[in-house]
Amino acid sequence: MPVISEVVHPLSLNFENQRKVILLRDVKKQSWDDVRKQGRNLKGKKPTVKLLRRVYKNFSKKKGRVVYKYKKCGRKPWKVTKGVESFLLRRLKALRCESICTTTGLQRELVNEKGVDLEASTIRKVLTRNGCFWLTRAQKRKYSPDVTAQRLAFAKAVLRMSKAQLRERLSLSLDGVVLSMAPKDPLERQNWCAHGISEGGFATVVFHKSKKLCTVEWADIVNGGKLTNAIRSLSPTKPRGPWWVLCDNETFLRTAVSQAAHKAQGISLWSVPPRSPDLNPVEKFWAWLRRTLRQKDWADLRAGRKALDKKAYQARVRSTCRTKRAQAVAASCAGGLRKVCKEVVAKKGAMARS
Repeated sequence: MPVISEVVHPLSLNFENQRKVILLRDVKKQSWDDVRKQGRNLKGKKPTVKLLRRVYKNFSKKKGRVVYKYKKCGRKPWKVTKGVESFLLRRLKALRCESICTTTGLQRELVNEKGVDLEASTIRKVLTRNGCFWLTRAQKRKYSPDVTAQRLAFAKAVLRMSKAQLRERLSLSLDGVVLSMAPKDPLERQNWCAHGISEGGFATVVFHKSKKLCTVEWADIVNGGKLTNAIRSLSPTKPRGPWWVLCDNETFLRTAVSQAAHKAQGISLWSVPPRSPDLNPVEKFWAWLRRTLRQKDWADLRAGRKALDKKAYQARVRSTCRTKRAQAVAASCAGGLRKVCKEVVAKKGAMARS
């Protein structure tokens, strides 16, 4: 005899009570209030009339129960064959000796070699079932007393500001990012760019050829108006300045030449404490952007399209960042700085996880 089990909400009804609703309504012709008095949900309490009506409407007399549909929640059926399972184990053993092996890397290998697209969570289940244990990439940072004090002071200063004051102060959250292209040559297929976010959205400052900008290059960018144009595009509270730019402690930003360029453009730097990426909102946006670009790379791989060259990849980055979704994510990341600072203060300077 087959056994059917489903995971449902604790306020829902089991199969027996579902059938009882149909019996009391169709056979005994009872009112909803009378049916409610005789029914019990999974918590042993009386169900609501709204729930009873929904159960009655969705009940399948052919199957003798309510058939729940998962097609709208992102779940899809899967079954890993022995060939796919052995391939994942084989590639894991090979890649772990060459580089840091992640489920997303194995996911790409699987699509490329077998043409099979599995969720990263499914790959983790398969490997865990075979005795593998995953280490978290993000280890808890240990801060010195001096850095902890700086982090606490920064977080408390943010919390002392009102929302309007913080919106004015955070004209731009600036940082650079390395965007690796898919997926053949990781050394040559990289894009270095400087971007920024605020509660007004996202703006690109510059794409650059080397990983780090020098003082002269940055001064030319600032004097050329690229930084101020990026700030103005995000609708700051002071369209004509002066502005504050939240940034990390890069050396080229604080040389005499760079400082002179900032002063000429009406820009002041607001420094993040050292080793504190959680206090720079743009870092969260990078995580979203990398994930979005990686999904597009997988779509190309599944469709059999060639990997993009650098010019086309930069165009993809720009088009992705101009979407309404990207602007909304950037604004949300910038608006969440206060929440992060509250967590830092609550943890007495430790790294935030929100």
